[in-house]
Amino acid sequence: MTYTVEQLAAGSYDVLLNGVTVASLVRNVHHDGPADTWVVELLNEMPAIKRPAPFMHQRHIFKSRPAALEWLGIHEAGSSTD
Repeated sequence: MTYTVEQLAAGSYDVLLNGVTVASLVRNVHHDGPADTWVVELLNEMPAIKRPAPFMHQRHIFKSRPAALEWLGIHEAGSSTD
């Protein structure tokens, strides 16, 4: 399985699995500015047994964009926090 991301806007990405959009990656934003967390969430709810690896839950929270990308198995050279 190969994951890739396509940026939609600052802090917002589609997560593609073998070219098909299956999840989103977004930076949490609060009224007083960006939070320090990123969320990867499957677009469709499904039983745990049908979720693609590495999804154990519908939604996963990370301290940074690079941490979320690493979890998805995406290694980007020179990746930024946005």
